[in-house]
Amino acid sequence: MKYVYQPIVDVDNQSFIGYESFVRGDGGELPGELFRQLEKERKVASAESRMMAEAAACGKKLLQGTERLFLNVHPHSLLQEIKLPEEIDPRHIVLEVTEKTRLNSRELHCLRKLKAQGVHFAVDDFGCEFANLDRLIHVGFDPTYIKLDQTFMGLNSRERMRIVIRNLRQLCSDLGVVLIVEGVETLEQHQELDELGIRYRQGYFYSRPDNAEIIHQSRRSILKRVAGQAVPPLYAL
Repeated sequence: MKYVYQPIVDVDNQSFIGYESFVRGDGGELPGELFRQLEKERKVASAESRMMAEAAACGKKLLQGTERLFLNVHPHSLLQEIKLPEEIDPRHIVLEVTEKTRLNSRELHCLRKLKAQGVHFAVDDFGCEFANLDRLIHVGFDPTYIKLDQTFMGLNSRERMRIVIRNLRQLCSDLGVVLIVEGVETLEQHQELDELGIRYRQGYFYSRPDNAEIIHQSRRSILKRVAGQAVPPLYAL
């Protein structure tokens, strides 16, 4: 397994709030392929605890100050004991739960136990399929972050996209939830989000996922892009 990281940026302070970790198989397999095989073998929870520990060990060098490591968690793992990485203070860990994840009493019990240890939660891919607004008000879950699915930035109808993002920003603000917009790939999209007042963002425009050492060495270049400065692309698209 290898682990890559993508910065999540704060354009107001021109800084990082954290890094999302992605796992890749030794043959380049994407997470979906890896977890489908683990589901067949019924090894999801044990494998995920190990992968989170490895992702934390590789990624802890990135974290400065209050920055957090965002780790994706498989729905099946919520029904079993997730072993948190020992390498990072739980207060600097964000577990990303997709909006399709069922939150019944058993899952909520697990989430409460993790929250009691200081862990934060994010609703990932928000608005992609189920648009479960109850994730924003579910007693016992209380996500710190909502990550708007990257498909919204690719919508052909820009005005509709703007209406959705503008109103979701206000809703999250009223509820005290941090909105992160994913899928920012161009300078035009970056500028569009400036106009909409979106502070927290993630996407290829700032940085593609890469190993921790490369991301660490690229901090200055990434922050120039956060500031909207014209700098050479970090990667050839």
